[in-house]
Amino acid sequence: MQGARALAGQGVAGQVEGRELILVSPRYLQRFSQRSDEVEARIATLEAQGKSLAVLIEGERPLGLIALRDEPREDARRGLQALERLGVQAIMLSGDNARSVAVIAERLEIEAEGELMPEDKAQRVRQWQAQGLGPIGKVGDGINDAPALAAAEVGIAMGSGTDVALETADAALLKNRVSGIAEMIALSGDHAQR
Repeated sequence: MQGARALAGQGVAGQVEGRELILVSPRYLQRFSQRSDEVEARIATLEAQGKSLAVLIEGERPLGLIALRDEPREDARRGLQALERLGVQAIMLSGDNARSVAVIAERLEIEAEGELMPEDKAQRVRQWQAQGLGPIGKVGDGINDAPALAAAEVGIAMGSGTDVALETADAALLKNRVSGIAEMIALSGDHAQR
């Protein structure tokens, strides 16, 4: 790929074999492509299956869809239950489409919000802090989590996270286990003071 560039919060663009291609979230499809009922119907079907999508566009013509489905980490439910036992409420904040987030949230039996930009996540943290719900901790592994990790009283990065997440966080889990979050809280002894 040549001339690769990020389209902040929307996708990426660049040239491949002399062709100008754009890969964007379906949320931004109308900015880069002509409306197509067929493409929009396919997007709705795939998102209803809990998949996150990217649309490949050349010119104003969609060439195809890339569909991915996040799966919860193997120990996610056990880790969330451990947090519940400590009196910690967990809420998932995601940039993925709301339907995909809802599917994962239902499986994990957790409150969740999707289609959030990085600053939206940080704003949620600041809102909770203003409501006196703290201390607020944020766990994340991606560049899009960095603003919220910085805003939280305690930012925790997953060990396999991006460099930006690891550098922004106050602590990092070396083992990529959700259960490690509850272990970290228990080790800190801070949970007993709440």
